Amino acid sequence: MANSQIEIKELDTRIIKYRLADKKNGAVIYYTLDLDKYQLSIQGEVSGSYKWCETPESESFLELMVRCDKWYLMNKLFNKVFDCNKSIKNVKRYIKENYRFWDKEEEKEIFNDLSEIDTNSAEMCMDKVFEVLNAHPKGWDTYEICCCMEDSYKYWDEKAISYFCNNIKPKLKKKIGENQHGAI
Repeated sequence: MANSQIEIKELDTRIIKYRLADKKNGAVIYYTLDLDKYQLSIQGEVSGSYKWCETPESESFLELMVRCDKWYLMNKLFNKVFDCNKSIKNVKRYIKENYRFWDKEEEKEIFNDLSEIDTNSAEMCMDKVFEVLNAHPKGWDTYEICCCMEDSYKYWDEKAISYFCNNIKPKLKKKIGENQHGAI
């Protein structure tokens, strides 16, 4: 988010708020860290909140936030959603790498039929994939084809956490240093 700016508001010493305004696409994301409740909330283009167990005797909330990596935060704040396009691409790649077609027209037909699948349901996608594949018996490995199904995070979920890790965490590290080992 090269064309973005961050605004910091400390309402009191126990709640810190950050506002990200991305000028490029008009997105605004708000981050709230509640130091007493050990809670991170993100609002705006995305919405997610998670409250950790409070452990002030061993680690401040700021220290915890600085220690958390991107994927840990993603898993805590957001849910993955089924991605039909990625799943179909994975199925096609698997077929190309593991099956030979003597009849190139049959291969083309299978790939065209798979390309027409468009659904938000993993179950429905699987049913349609096997409907296409069963019309062309090749001894398909059902388990491997099922493993091609993929969930992913939404675009703005990843953007929000990447921005947090790349821009807000360094500010939190600095704040910890200013407050002698996280005693905020």
